[in-house]
Amino acid sequence: MQGSKGMRDLWRHLSWTGRLSLAGIALLVVVAFAAPWLVPHDPMETDPMRRLAAPTATATGPGFWLGCDQYGQDVFSRLVYGTRLSLGIGFSARTFALAIGLVVGLLAGYFGGWTDWLLMRLVDIFLAFPSLLLAIAISMVLGNGLLTVILAIGVVGWAETARIVRSQAMELRSAEFVQAAQTMGAGHLRIILTHLLPNCLPLIIVIFAMGMATAILAEASLSFLGLGVDPALPTWGGMVAAGKDYLWAYPGLALYPGCCIALVVILFNVLGDELRDVLDPGRKGNWLA
Repeated sequence: MQGSKGMRDLWRHLSWTGRLSLAGIALLVVVAFAAPWLVPHDPMETDPMRRLAAPTATATGPGFWLGCDQYGQDVFSRLVYGTRLSLGIGFSARTFALAIGLVVGLLAGYFGGWTDWLLMRLVDIFLAFPSLLLAIAISMVLGNGLLTVILAIGVVGWAETARIVRSQAMELRSAEFVQAAQTMGAGHLRIILTHLLPNCLPLIIVIFAMGMATAILAEASLSFLGLGVDPALPTWGGMVAAGKDYLWAYPGLALYPGCCIALVVILFNVLGDELRDVLDPGRKGNWLA
C-alpha cells in the first residue's frame, strides 16, 4: 500500500512531460514483454522472395507493415523484438554498474581516509578512458555475445556512479542520525545498510533512469560496429548498420530503428531530469521532504 501511495504521489508531482515520458517507457516495457504475441512474423525468418519488399497489408493474413529488409525479414517484427533486447541489455548493464558503483561509493564516502583514496584512484583510472572506447576494447577482447555487451557497458558505467554516491555518503556520514547510531554501538555494515543506503535511494533512482539512456545508446553503438550481440539477433543498432548500405533506396531500414533509439534515449533522459527535480531534497515542494 505504501508503495502504491508513493507512486501516486510521484505521478502527481511530475510535470506533463515527465508523465508522458514515464507512460512511454511503461508502454515500451509492455511491448518488450509481449513481443512474442505482438509480432505478425518470426523476426528471424528469412525469405529471398521478400527481399526489400515494400510495406504491405493483407485482409487474409498478417502483412509486412514496414516492409522487409535485405534478407527478407519483417522489419516491424524485428523492431518489436529489438525493444526487448535493448531494454533488457540496458537494464542488466545499469543494474550491474549500479551495484558496483554503490558498493565502492558507499565504502569510500563512509570510511574516508585510505579507503577513500584507494577507491577513488581506481575510479579515476576508469574515468580516464573514453567510455565507448573502453567498451569497444572489452568487446573485442571477449568477443561478441549478450553477456559480453552487458559486462562491457556495466564496467564503463560504474565509476561515475561511484563518484556521485561517494559525495552523498560523505554528507550523510556527518548527519546526526548516523552519529547517534555510532554512539549506540551500531556496526559499520548496519549503518551503511540502514542509514546511508535508504537515504541514497532518490539519488540512485535518478542515476539509474539517466544511465539507462546511456546504456541503450552504448549497446546500439556496439551493435552498429559489429561488436554487440550476435548480428543475426534483432537489435536496433544492428538494424541501422545493416540498413545504412540501402539508405538512399530504402531509407526506412535505417530510419525506423534509428528513430526507436532516439525515442528511448529521449524518454529516459526526460524522465531522469524530471525525477532529479522531484526527488531533490533541496527542491521547494519536494514530496519526499
